[in-house]
Amino acid sequence: MIDQDYKLQDIRNLFHKSFEAFPDLIFLVSHDGTYLDYLGNEKNLFVPPKEFIGKKITDIMPKNISKLQMNAIRKTFETKQIQDLELSIPIRNETRYFESRFVYFSKELLTVFVRDITKRKLAEQKLTIFREKLITFNEKLEQMINDRTRELKASEISLRKSKLDLEIKNQISNVFLTVPDEKMYGEVLSIILKTLKSKFGIFGYLDENENLVEPSLTENVWEKCVIEDKRMVFPKKLWAKNIYGRVINEKKSVYVNKFFNVPEGHVPISNFLGSPIIYDNKVIGILIVSNKETDYEEYDVKILESISNLIAPILSIRLERDSIENIRQRAEQKLKESEEKYRHLVENIPDTIYSALPDETGTTIFMSNRWKDWTGYSPEDFYKDHETWPKSMHHEDRDGTIKKYIDAFKEKTEYTLEYRVVHKDSGEIRYVRDRGVPLFDEKGYISRFDGVVSDITENKEAEQSIRKSKEKYEEAYNRMIFYQDLIAHDINNVLNVLNISSELLSRYKKDYEFGKDVNNEINRVKVQVDKGANLIRNIRKLSKLEDGSNILEAIDVNFIMEKSIEFTKKVFRQRKINCKVESVEKHLIVKANELLSDLFENILNNAVKYNDNQTVDILIKIDKKIKEKERYIKIEFNDNGIGISDTRKPTIFQKRFIKEKYSKGMGLGLSLVKKIIQSYCGIIKVKNRIKGDYTKGSRFIIYIPEAL
Repeated sequence: MIDQDYKLQDIRNLFHKSFEAFPDLIFLVSHDGTYLDYLGNEKNLFVPPKEFIGKKITDIMPKNISKLQMNAIRKTFETKQIQDLELSIPIRNETRYFESRFVYFSKELLTVFVRDITKRKLAEQKLTIFREKLITFNEKLEQMINDRTRELKASEISLRKSKLDLEIKNQISNVFLTVPDEKMYGEVLSIILKTLKSKFGIFGYLDENENLVEPSLTENVWEKCVIEDKRMVFPKKLWAKNIYGRVINEKKSVYVNKFFNVPEGHVPISNFLGSPIIYDNKVIGILIVSNKETDYEEYDVKILESISNLIAPILSIRLERDSIENIRQRAEQKLKESEEKYRHLVENIPDTIYSALPDETGTTIFMSNRWKDWTGYSPEDFYKDHETWPKSMHHEDRDGTIKKYIDAFKEKTEYTLEYRVVHKDSGEIRYVRDRGVPLFDEKGYISRFDGVVSDITENKEAEQSIRKSKEKYEEAYNRMIFYQDLIAHDINNVLNVLNISSELLSRYKKDYEFGKDVNNEINRVKVQVDKGANLIRNIRKLSKLEDGSNILEAIDVNFIMEKSIEFTKKVFRQRKINCKVESVEKHLIVKANELLSDLFENILNNAVKYNDNQTVDILIKIDKKIKEKERYIKIEFNDNGIGISDTRKPTIFQKRFIKEKYSKGMGLGLSLVKKIIQSYCGIIKVKNRIKGDYTKGSRFIIYIPEAL
């Protein structure tokens, strides 16, 4: 049995050594892509076996390669068919090519035969490149043969016309050099017609608007042409539709040896040859000849194209010169018009425009006439006397204004000056605002200041009027506060007396028997005294809020709410009050002040006072909310009181609200609530506790910014 095991081990070793002799590698792979074992020479591996045995392909290979391999594994298990896959993998700064064959082995295993085909791939790539170079060489060789053949044919034509070309070029060059523009086109056309033995012709050019201008139209053609709209300038929309357009758009010569349709009244055309004049790959003109006794042929085309090539650079220079001259003339005209507009604008705007040198007196080099209206000094006065600007100023403003001007010059900055100017004749004083900006030369030095001076007399007078009004308002306001405090003090004294009297009466009624009506009146006096005192306190708080002298700090809503509820229950100890608070947190902090308790107490008091039920139910909900990206603490007061009708809801927060004859008013309490909320930058709303039925109670909703 031991001998048999040794034989099996020998066979296995022999099996492994046999595979090591092959260049291929064999891998055993599981269904999920895990490397289980390999066969082959370890030298052919790029990484040691311990780095991949027991690991998944997706953990070792790049994502795109592992995806292809896992797809091949899936297909092998599904079809039990051999799957071949060719991959390129970057290894050690080079790309290696591999051929993989996936072979089904069992339900859980498959074998993958991998062969390094990098050398073969590189050889194939080199072979492909060589084949492409060979094809390119053959194509170039064939092209060279064809080109040489055409050159030989062209040389024959060239030899035939070289002498004629030279003669024509000399004649045309002489015309361009000696003949003025108005005759040049006609002279050149005559030479072309004579050379090409044609009766009619055109030498035209395209202007900057792409109109086809034909200054050289053959005279007898012009005389014989009797079409209605005879012209020498043709817009693009006209020439683009005919054979001229074909010559220009295609940028090549066209000849036709047959009659073709022309407008009624036009000279009949028996044959036609046209060539574009091209310079810098742009068509700048056209040469047309027609009505040759014999047909036009390639020889005629070559001659006309040769003339076009000769004319092109000369015509281009002339057209550019004409274009520059036209631009110059238009620029001069526009400049003249612009100067007139600017002068008209400067002389009619209510401000003064000026340019001044950066010196101590602001030497003026330009000044509009508006300054004369203000000061009596004309622009000419400024040009003659550099001290005119300081002379125009009020003597109290002169030194300070000039100093600010010089500082702006030194600091190379803009300036805004406000000073008074005095009319030299009438003595009238005006306030002006002088704004200037520096202009710099190439070296960075200030060359001048350009500025605008505006009359701000009305603004200054308005400011003075506003200042006086503000002083009067503050005086009246202080007087009102004084009287308000005085009246409040006196009323409090009266209320204190009434309160003391009612207390005395309450004590006496123990010793004396008052009637029921007297006791009721005593209680009524106490209630009215409390109301009067509360009214005065609210008036003072409203005044303080309207004055804006309140400072906000972080306040615990839950603590203040608890104290306010306790206070309300003490005030209304004779009423049964069921008050419940639901809060998302025990301590919610808002930006408020000591008036927060007044806010809560006013709403709670209303919930009790205006409630006819035996038990007053008040549910208070406190939550956090975000409105328009701002964080708020939301507080809801839900009561079962008499409610507020929809017609009264918009007015309950108004300070001057007058209650209806048969309704219970809210006094100054809710006005104070509204003011407090506004001072906190908060929001308050009132709704029905039960939607659609205001008689079931009210729901006051308050949003106060959270203190973060």
